[in-house]
Amino acid sequence: MSNSDIIRAFFLAHGEGRLEDMLALVHPSVLWQPETPLRRDFYSGHEGTLALFQDMRDALGPFSCQLVSLVELDASTVHVVGWQKLLEGGEERGPQFETWITVQDGRLAAQSSTPADGRS
Repeated sequence: MSNSDIIRAFFLAHGEGRLEDMLALVHPSVLWQPETPLRRDFYSGHEGTLALFQDMRDALGPFSCQLVSLVELDASTVHVVGWQKLLEGGEERGPQFETWITVQDGRLAAQSSTPADGRS
């Protein structure tokens, strides 16, 4: 499975509410650094992953992510562009996002809204 396939599977599991499947694709020490200010500047681990998505639901309401583009930049880094599909009151296009996800040993290990090496 490619890194892009792992990321697609993660977001699909999230969108279908399969949290155990979603967490199986997350490294135990994952570090999430969301662009949008939420309750925390960063989230870590499986508990942090669940807290991140809960904080996003609190801010946006029920949502899933529609992925538009995944580009594998190197052996571990994938540039991801997508938008959040807001599910309350029908499906509505929500905020767009751009992020860089690091995959390590077949699991999401880090996410940042800015590239670690300055590339875009």
